Amino acid sequence: MTEKIDSKRRRVLLTGIIFIVSVIFSLFIAEGACRLILGSISKTVPDDILENRILPHTGGHDAWGFRNETVPDKADIVIIGDSQTYGLNVLAEDSWPSTLEKLLERSVYNLSLGGYGPVQYSYLLEHKAFKLDPSLIIVGFYFGNDLVDVFDIVYGNDNWKHLRNSEISLKPVRRRTNKGMAIFFDSLKNWLWQNSRLYQLLVNFSAAAKERIRYYSIKYNIKKSSGITYFKDAEHHIDTGFNPGWRYTTLNLNDSRIEEGLRITLELFKRMNDACSEKGVDFIIVFIPTKESVYAEYIENNRELMNSRMIDELLANERRIGTIMKEYFLEHNIEYLEVLDKLREEARKGQIYPRDSDDHFNRDGYEAVARAVKGYLSTAEEGCY
Repeated sequence: MTEKIDSKRRRVLLTGIIFIVSVIFSLFIAEGACRLILGSISKTVPDDILENRILPHTGGHDAWGFRNETVPDKADIVIIGDSQTYGLNVLAEDSWPSTLEKLLERSVYNLSLGGYGPVQYSYLLEHKAFKLDPSLIIVGFYFGNDLVDVFDIVYGNDNWKHLRNSEISLKPVRRRTNKGMAIFFDSLKNWLWQNSRLYQLLVNFSAAAKERIRYYSIKYNIKKSSGITYFKDAEHHIDTGFNPGWRYTTLNLNDSRIEEGLRITLELFKRMNDACSEKGVDFIIVFIPTKESVYAEYIENNRELMNSRMIDELLANERRIGTIMKEYFLEHNIEYLEVLDKLREEARKGQIYPRDSDDHFNRDGYEAVARAVKGYLSTAEEGCY
C-alpha cells in the first residue's frame, strides 16, 4: 500500500516537473520569437540629470540612446521633444522628424524621448544638439503635459533646484513614493519590462484591450466613465476619445504648480534661444496642441458630451497659456510656429489620432505636423536654413 502511494506521488511530482519545464521552455521559445519579429528591447535606465534615458544600441536606438539609425557627424536640423516628437504609436520612420527629413531632403536628427520636458530640452540642446553642428534647432512644445513635466523635475530633482522659486513650497504633480511590497512588485515589473519582449507584448496587448473595452463601454453607454469623453461625428470623420480630466490638471493656471511650470519654461526657452543666437544657429519652437484643441470646433460648448464644462475650461487655459507664451516670445525675439490649423484641416479629412483616448497622433497626424513645419520652412528666404 505504501509503495502504491509513493509511486503515485512520484508520478504526480514527475508530471508537475514536466509541466513546469514545458512552460519555461515555451516561454523561452515565445521570447525568442518575439525578439526575432519585434527586434531587440529598448532599455530605459534612471539618470540623475534627465530622470531616465535609453541605453545606447537597444531597441532601435543609436549610440546616444535616441531614435535614429546612427549619430551623424553633422545634421542640418536637430529636433528636440517628448513622446509627441519621438513618435509614439508609429515606427521610427513615421515620426514627424523622420517625415520632415524626407520632405525636405535634408538630414534631421531626432533628439526626443517620452516623458521629457523643457528642462531636458534645454540640457540636450547644450550637451548634444550643438555637437551635430546644425543650422536649425527645433523644439516641439506639447501643451498637454510639458508644464507638468518641467515643474515635476525641477521640484522633485535637486539637480535642478537652482530653477526653483525659493519663496514658494510646492509638491510635484505626479511623483509618489511606493512602500513595502509595492516596491518589490514595481521592481519586478520594471525588470520584466526591461528584459522581456514577451512581457512587453502582453502588457501592451492588455492595455490596448482595456482601452478598447472602455472605448466601447462609453460609446454604447454600457458604462459611464468620469474621466473619458467619447465623441463621434461620421460626417466629419471623427471617432475618438478624450481624457479631459488629466488634461485639465496639466493646463490649470489656477494651480500654482502649472503657473510655476510656465515661468520656468519661458526662462528655459529664452536661454535656449540666446545660446543658439550666440552660435549662429536658428531656433524655432513648434507648438503641438492638445487633442481637445484640435477638435475644439466640435467639442467646445457641446453640452451633450460628458465632461463638457471641463473641456471648455481646459481649452480656455490652453489658449491663455499660448497667448502668454507668444507674447513672451515676441518680446524676446523667439521664433515659433503653430501647427494647429494644419492639424484641424487634416482632422476634417480623416482620423489623425487613435480611436481611443490616447492623445498621441497616428501616422497621418505625425505627417500633418511634418508638412506644417515643412511649409513654414519653405516660406523662408532661400538659404535661410
